[in-house]
Amino acid sequence: VTIAEMRSILASLDPKLWTEDKLDKIMSAYDDSGDGCLQFTEFWGWVCGHGGKQTSDFKPALLAQATEEDRARRAENKRKLDLLEAKEQKKREQAEEAARKLLEREKGDRLARKDYIAATMGIGLTHEVAAELYLQGDADLDGEIDHQERLWIAGDRAATTSQIRNLYQQSAGGHLDAKGNLDIKATDQSGINSIVEAFCSWDANGDGTIESEELARVLHVLNPRLGKQTVEALCKEIDRDANGVIDIMEFVGWLSGEHTKKAKMKKSAKEDQEAKLAQSLHRKRAEEARKLNVQATFEEAMHTFIKPWCEKKKIKYACGKLYTGPGARQMCISCGDRHAWVCHGCGFVSFYAECINGCSFGKVGWSCIDGNCVKKCGCKKKPEVWQRSGKVHDLPILSLQVKKIIDKAGLGEPTPVAEGEGANEDSNNNSEDSKDGSKAGEKKEDVAASEPTTAPTSTSVTPEPAS
Repeated sequence: VTIAEMRSILASLDPKLWTEDKLDKIMSAYDDSGDGCLQFTEFWGWVCGHGGKQTSDFKPALLAQATEEDRARRAENKRKLDLLEAKEQKKREQAEEAARKLLEREKGDRLARKDYIAATMGIGLTHEVAAELYLQGDADLDGEIDHQERLWIAGDRAATTSQIRNLYQQSAGGHLDAKGNLDIKATDQSGINSIVEAFCSWDANGDGTIESEELARVLHVLNPRLGKQTVEALCKEIDRDANGVIDIMEFVGWLSGEHTKKAKMKKSAKEDQEAKLAQSLHRKRAEEARKLNVQATFEEAMHTFIKPWCEKKKIKYACGKLYTGPGARQMCISCGDRHAWVCHGCGFVSFYAECINGCSFGKVGWSCIDGNCVKKCGCKKKPEVWQRSGKVHDLPILSLQVKKIIDKAGLGEPTPVAEGEGANEDSNNNSEDSKDGSKAGEKKEDVAASEPTTAPTSTSVTPEPAS
């Protein structure tokens, strides 16, 4: 250590104490070699006071400084080690958390946002309601709903039959009266569609009614804690005729509270309600048939119910030609016109140029009742009358899945037809009512001989599952 280095260090401790004179005394006393520097052994002898020399004037300050630096260094090392350990611990916890979440996903106890919403919509709730439940349940904002969070949602929103009813009322638009019942009259067609979607989602096997096993499936999705007792209580609450199953009208009555009212619904109100439901159900089945590539067969099945309906309504059934969609011709070949007809998009009769419910030609087929205006023709009545009373098919029929409707009509297993392979407007879109006793040869008289009467059978199409 040179004299300059000594001066720098000691001056930092106490510049007044360590004068040039004192520094010279130290160097002369301990520089045994006389080289103007203190070697390590000479420095050590000075610090330790070897030879009985006094060190109280500098040793405590140097020792304190060295001790403080050592403490600070150890503290910094400990801080770095603690930080490293914390990082490693966090990595271990993250790995354990990832493994736990993976196991929960495999067991079905943890669902991603889209999967939770899809599962909730699968039991008939709208996307808006499902998304609202998800946001309420994702407490840790990790983008998933775990088992505990699902139980929190269930306890808050689906713990009782009243709460479950309210969820479906909310999906239907939430137009509630003073008693908390859904006001069907104030519910628009979109809300009616939501009710129909909910009913069809509950009716998993598509037989037109909801059984206790199907009800149990719905309740388990909404609230895994609900058991057999709740299933029985809810089934009893909805099944007003106590036949063991729930039909579409009982389901609607549960939402609207109609079954709890003393006064019966007026005929016109009931007719209007059933018309809305029939339109929604028919359009759902028509879309289902299109997805299954059996649109022509479905429309043929619906065609078979028209003649009995006309007889019941005392409407002259003069024609009976069927023109299946898509691409159905707009005028009847036999009648040369289109006057009284049934739209297979909504299932309603019309006496006007356009469908009374706004279905578009080209996408769906139609059946001709009569191409001419008769004395007591339905065109004399306002369209609103037929919008309320012109449904051709009963709700029990429309509540069935498409394939069951086709079976009900006695047409057997339908053959799927790929899009673009359907008959054109001059081919088999002209079949007569199958219940009218017409022969196959008579059907072919109205079609061009060069056109095929059936779709090609070489194309294989796998039907999509019915919703």
